[in-house]
Amino acid sequence: MERMNLRQAAERCARSITTLRRYIRSGRLHAEKRNGRFGPEYSVTEEQLSAAGFKLGAGKRCTAIAARQSSSADYSPHAAVPLALFQELQMKHEQLLVQYGMLRAGGLQALGKRSELEARKREIDILVQQKNRLQQQLQEARLELEGKSLEVDLSVDSILDEAREKTGLDDFGAEDFLERLGLLVDEWSSDEGSP
Repeated sequence: MERMNLRQAAERCARSITTLRRYIRSGRLHAEKRNGRFGPEYSVTEEQLSAAGFKLGAGKRCTAIAARQSSSADYSPHAAVPLALFQELQMKHEQLLVQYGMLRAGGLQALGKRSELEARKREIDILVQQKNRLQQQLQEARLELEGKSLEVDLSVDSILDEAREKTGLDDFGAEDFLERLGLLVDEWSSDEGSP
C-alpha cells in the first residue's frame, strides 16, 4: 500500500490536484494529512483512489491532456503538452487560486474596515455638532450674565428691610447691634472692587 501525495495521485489518475482536493473536501475521497516538505499535505493510496471512482493508468503516468488526445482520431504528437510543463502550469494555477483567495479575503476585510471607519466618522460629526451647539449655548449664557449687572444695596436700612421680609419680624430687640452693623457696611463699601 504505497502512499502518494496529491501531485503523484493526479498524475496516476489523469485528474487535476484541484479536482482531488474537491473530492477530499466533499468526502468522496478519503485522504490522510501528513507533514510534507512545505507543511501539511494530503496523501492517498491507490485503493482510496479506486474507491473514489478514479481509473488509474496501468502504472503509466499520463496527463489529462494526453488522455483526451489519445482518444481523439486526429491526435498529433506535436500537440501534446510535455508533462513537466503541464505540471508547472498546474502548480502556477493553484498558486494563483490561493493568491486570489487571499486577496479576496483581504479585500473583504478592507471593505469591513472602511464601513466601520465611515460609521466612526459619522459619529464624530454628530459629536462635533453637539459640541458646537453646547459651546454656542455657553457663549450665549456668558453674554446674558455679562448683560446683567448685579447691584447690591449695602446700607443698614436695606439689610434691615431684607431681614424683616425674610423673617417676618419687625422688632429685633435692643438696637445696640445697629452701630456694629453700620461699621461692617462701611468696611464692605470701602473695599476695592465693591460696587
